[in-house]
Amino acid sequence: MLLESSDKHGGRVTYDSVKAMKAILPSIDVYVWSSNKKSLPGQLSGAVHAKCAVADNELAFITRANLTSVAMERNMELGDLVKGGELTFELYRHLEALISTKVIEKINEDIDQ
Repeated sequence: MLLESSDKHGGRVTYDSVKAMKAILPSIDVYVWSSNKKSLPGQLSGAVHAKCAVADNELAFITRANLTSVAMERNMELGDLVKGGELTFELYRHLEALISTKVIEKINEDIDQ
């Protein structure tokens, strides 16, 4: 699962979705923007705005829901569970490429996010 880090960990959101997800599902792999990611001169850094969980190249959950405290505690959010097909395969491949090129990095179990 790729999530935006909280502002305390270099991200752009106040709600610590990484910590919340690891508390609920401790065995999942959570990825964030690499700590080595630098903005180009004159450009603002981006944020993880994609909301997608990929279980393998056969199953993905895609949502527009924000993972903020308001969204998690008060809003009604909706997403799609996609099984099989080219979309799940391409999402899986894209995330694998982001990992292998070190654009995103896995949160280690011993890091307090």
